[in-house]
Amino acid sequence: MPLPIIFIHTGYSSYLEFTLRQAKFTSPSSEVILLGDDANARLGSVVRHVNIRQYFKSAAEFEKVYQHFSTNPYNYERFCLQRWFVLEEFMRSSGYQEVFVCDSDVLMYADINDINAGMFSDKDVGLAIYSPECASPGISYWKLPALSKFCELMPTFYTDESKLSKIKAMWEYNRANNILGGFSDMTAVTEFYHSYGPEKICNLIAVYENSTFDTHINIPSGGDGEIYRFRLGKKVFKWKNGMPFCFNETRKTEIRFNLIHFQGPAKFMAAFYYTGPWFKGRLKLTGRYMILNTMAFWYKTLRIRYRFAFVFAYFFKKKQAKQTKDI
Repeated sequence: MPLPIIFIHTGYSSYLEFTLRQAKFTSPSSEVILLGDDANARLGSVVRHVNIRQYFKSAAEFEKVYQHFSTNPYNYERFCLQRWFVLEEFMRSSGYQEVFVCDSDVLMYADINDINAGMFSDKDVGLAIYSPECASPGISYWKLPALSKFCELMPTFYTDESKLSKIKAMWEYNRANNILGGFSDMTAVTEFYHSYGPEKICNLIAVYENSTFDTHINIPSGGDGEIYRFRLGKKVFKWKNGMPFCFNETRKTEIRFNLIHFQGPAKFMAAFYYTGPWFKGRLKLTGRYMILNTMAFWYKTLRIRYRFAFVFAYFFKKKQAKQTKDI
């Protein structure tokens, strides 16, 4: 059975117009599903849209124990954890035994089913593993039993006193040293990586058969400490037959990228890397992104995030904040 591709996103963000179409274009036999809300229901004309309210029971239960230990907004960080309960509930209800999950700012270029035939064949989970101390589920492969184990683990970070005390100690250290971030689904999935068993989990950002998955475009590193060619704040890609390649400085060879992650201020580059079919409104969106992409570039490369954050928040977040509804 073709591997379903899942995006989980609340509110309408215009880059979804590109990322959803790209996934559908590159993996035509897969069902592409957006677990979303009323604000992005319009995208049901592009992919299958499912309102997450139907699958929010266990996520609502998790909210009762959740405590906030992050510099990120409360609703944002809480939902980043809740989305895995939504996914698990949806998979059980729909009968899916395995899925591939993408953050909503990811453009796919390879057919996920070609990769599934090899890389995932003997694994229960696929994660972006930066190091033994840091993993991310932003792009991830899940078999249902493993996802259920992850969902069983997450509440224990707040109900187990020994785990909670470690989180509080980490949070106090971060606050004392002005370190951004805190406890997140990355922290949770890193713990899961060790407790579940690394041998059952594949590292998506490692090189496999001369291909890899992107960490995100605006950092040069990949899996296992490998470095990719990097210029002007982003990886340098060359295109061959519609596929992006980046020179691996560690291996001294070009590596094919199965997807590119436009994380943070790089989101607005997605319009320029889109290779899917033309759609109504694309020209207008691309024109808008020419302006936003330039701003995002200076935002990243000049490191003016904190001094002028309020300016970028106005352009990047104001419209979305109006459309996004709390679940």
